[in-house]
Amino acid sequence: MSIKFDPEDTMIAAGCADGTLKIFHLYSGHTKLDIPIAGKNSKDTFPCTCVKWRPSQFSDDIKNVVITGSADGKIQHWHVTDGKELSSIQEENNQINSLDFNQDGKQFVSGGSDNIIRLYDETTQQCTAQFQSIGWQDSGHNNRVFCVKFLQDDQNIIMSGGWDSNVHFWDQRTKKSIKSFFGPKVSGESLDYKNGQILAGSYEAKHQLAIYDYGTCEKVKEILWNPKDTKESGAFVYGCQFSKTSDDTILAGVHGLNQARFFNRQNDYQPIADIEGFKNGIFTVDYGNFSNKFAAAGGDGLLYVGSLTNRPDEN
Repeated sequence: MSIKFDPEDTMIAAGCADGTLKIFHLYSGHTKLDIPIAGKNSKDTFPCTCVKWRPSQFSDDIKNVVITGSADGKIQHWHVTDGKELSSIQEENNQINSLDFNQDGKQFVSGGSDNIIRLYDETTQQCTAQFQSIGWQDSGHNNRVFCVKFLQDDQNIIMSGGWDSNVHFWDQRTKKSIKSFFGPKVSGESLDYKNGQILAGSYEAKHQLAIYDYGTCEKVKEILWNPKDTKESGAFVYGCQFSKTSDDTILAGVHGLNQARFFNRQNDYQPIADIEGFKNGIFTVDYGNFSNKFAAAGGDGLLYVGSLTNRPDEN
């Protein structure tokens, strides 16, 4: 499952395990769209594994566009206003696990089960580059890729991570991995980047969260899920993210303990609030783009949306 706020924080897109794309209107609470991405008449159903909203500045004519990836290797564009499919791309013998747009929406990138990161031109819908390991000379992923992201302050660089516990940084100009580090076993959208720092979440019983320095690729901070108990916590991270509107908090969602937790960046990443009551794991989290909203969802089929009403130092 995957969830994302739209650019105005008025809707949430959800990619679901039943093969549907759902659009929820936050102010009314109503489901705006419920689309079977394989088609209404299709007998085949594959999970919708990832969703992203296309940046609004890409087009003055067509707004509210969502891109989806699915377990059958298909990438589709949808016009949320009328529910129509705009385009479809098939990556043969692949399962799409992650998608991301660059800041102006002119490019998007995919990562999946075949270990290859693919770069696309949004206008032509054509693949313009592939990033992968070629022999012993070029480093790359040797297992499934679960997270791909453009770096906000250098759109030539794409970050990727997956089951091989390697985080790579690919340069569009050289089409190679220019640096990497070993550590987090990435099993969802559990890599994020902000101001030269990388937040990495790992699907492991301990050492689940850490901050890495982009310049040196060194770990600069390990974040304990429970600072009062340094033993294995059983919190397996599927998703984590820096706040998009401040430098105050991070949010992570886990399987095992089946909760989402906020950490205070201004107080040595101490935990400050939990979202609990889920029977199954939290697979995906998201912060609002400019509001104080946040969202979490997982195996229960529930979407939890809330607001951070206090600054960390006021709790």
